[in-house]
Amino acid sequence: MNKLLGFIIGLAVTITAQADQPGFHGMLLFGGDTTYASHLPMFHQPHDYQVVMEIKFSGPSKIVEIYNNEKKTSKGIFTLDPEKMDLTKVISGEIKSFTADLYIGHFEQGGTNLGKVTVNVEKIILGQKLNPSAPETFKYLVFGNKDGFFAVHLIGGKPNYDAVVEVSAPYHFEFQLCQTKLCEEGNTISKPLPTLPIELASPGSAGKEIPKEGQTLGTSNSYYSLIYKVIYAEAGELSH
Repeated sequence: MNKLLGFIIGLAVTITAQADQPGFHGMLLFGGDTTYASHLPMFHQPHDYQVVMEIKFSGPSKIVEIYNNEKKTSKGIFTLDPEKMDLTKVISGEIKSFTADLYIGHFEQGGTNLGKVTVNVEKIILGQKLNPSAPETFKYLVFGNKDGFFAVHLIGGKPNYDAVVEVSAPYHFEFQLCQTKLCEEGNTISKPLPTLPIELASPGSAGKEIPKEGQTLGTSNSYYSLIYKVIYAEAGELSH
């Protein structure tokens, strides 16, 4: 049984774990000028890791060019089917690049294979081993930069779901005081972005449900982020 010796969610995540048996680890692609990959997890080994990374492509320029053009207009998803590897070595930084087939659509659900590319890992944003007995956190991890902001649902115990959404830049919301009572309308004020990534709570019942466009993620210190688009949401693979 592999043991997670530690993880830190911050500007980057470091995991030290015993080596896993190499496997094939499908990944979701998303982002704008900055590209991200999110491992498509399950609760059984060796797929029981939630991993989000910032990446860059190298390799055949035509394949990367097609991907960059398609993602500007496509309403579908893009995925990677990487070579067989130990995912814990990617998380730890021992593996910094790997080859993968790049797909328009889901690589296991009739997607179009554009060909092989080299994936260079620039930064590990999130890396944690799944615990099927863990409590649900009802939280999202928000990250990104001026090129775009995104959030992933932090997966707790099973049953659960995997979700990646595009969000607004985290903003601060305050109520103005009108003498002895709150004004009828709140006031959004401009403040520096919090240090990213930041954990924001799911809205109401959305912690137990697939997210929807227009919902707001929030936190007790008055930072909020609006869900613009649900890029990916999957419950079946994490239901058992």
